[in-house]
Parts: sequence; C-alpha cells; structure tokens
Amino acid sequence: MKITRALPIVLGLLLSSSRPATAQPTTVLKVSGSPTMTINTAVPGTQPTAVTDASTTYTVSVKQTDGLQHITAQIGVLPMPANTTLSITMALPSAGGTGFGPVTLSLTPQIVIGNIPKVSGSSGSITYTFSATAAAGVVSGQRFVTFTLVAGA
Repeated sequence: MKITRALPIVLGLLLSSSRPATAQPTTVLKVSGSPTMTINTAVPGTQPTAVTDASTTYTVSVKQTDGLQHITAQIGVLPMPANTTLSITMALPSAGGTGFGPVTLSLTPQIVIGNIPKVSGSSGSITYTFSATAAAGVVSGQRFVTFTLVAGA
C-alpha cells in the first residue's frame, strides 16, 4: 500500500507497506499527518530560528513470527536545499525498541527506531525539526519523507 501526500515547503509523506492483508494479525506501519513547516523568524545577527512540528503520528503492529523490525526514514527524490536540514524523532512504541533520534534525514534510508518486538497497534508521535542557516537565503519547495518497516538484522 502506498499513500502519498504532497506538502508545501519541506515535507510530505510517502508511506509504504509491502505486506498483504490477511485474516491473521499482520506487520504494518501507518503514518498520519501533513505537517507544513516555514522558518520565518530570525533575530538580526543570529541564525534563523528552527521550527518544530509534532502533529504527525504513527501506528505499528508487528507479528511475533516476523521478528524484530526497524522503522527507516529518508527524504525522497530531492535532497534538502543547501544550508537546511530536516530531522525527525519518533516516540518509541509501547512494546519498546531502540530510538535513534533525532536523525537528520537524507536520501539514504536511516533507522529511526530499531528492534521493535511483537506489538499490536502501538502509536507514537513523530517530531520534525526544520532548520536553516542564514546562508540558505530564501528557499521554497516540498520534500517527501518515506517511512519503511523492515526486518531487523
């Protein structure tokens, strides 16, 4: 299943799950929310003030037979504009796991939560932080973030 949401400025979501729906509990990752982030505050002589958005949530379910799972995140096709960064922190699911946040996103998938054991429908928040230096100048556009649930090593 793929769901795509285009969002202005920095961020969108591309969610993917390659597991088919079955009558048994399945291993799935669902993400909801559509944050829009704009940096518009800076004190003269200092760097712009980063903005944070924690309105996005995720829900994860892992079957016992699927073993430990990891959630990875990456920016889609285009890198962030020069002198800007987008990082995320994901709250751990109720069953636990290993948090790696905040993680600065790039075009390469990075683990944001690892070693997620069996859990049924546990939800958590995703906090995005968008920052830029004065050297970034005026930039606009949108970026897509891909979250993927993958088997642990």
